[in-house]
Amino acid sequence: MSRQLTALVQKTIYGSKVAGHIFREVAIKEKYGPPPMTALGEAQQQLAQMVRNTKDLKFLDYTVGEVAYKLTQGFSVYVFFTVGQVIGRRSIVGFENK
Repeated sequence: MSRQLTALVQKTIYGSKVAGHIFREVAIKEKYGPPPMTALGEAQQQLAQMVRNTKDLKFLDYTVGEVAYKLTQGFSVYVFFTVGQVIGRRSIVGFENK
């Protein structure tokens, strides 16, 4: 039993190290980091433009590449949010009951 537990712990540690390495490589390549304060105004302008484009149905003119890029960026935001939730809860599933 203890051998199985030890093997499981070692696999988990190895998997965590691999995931951390992959995340670091992606973060370096994509230049992830905290945004500068000027990005807030830029984000507000982009959001306003998105609302105008939605009203005018301009999103129907996007190419497949643009849609794929936007979906990838949205998924990236979702993943970071989810990781933040797990860290904040200190639990992978649900909240801790105290």
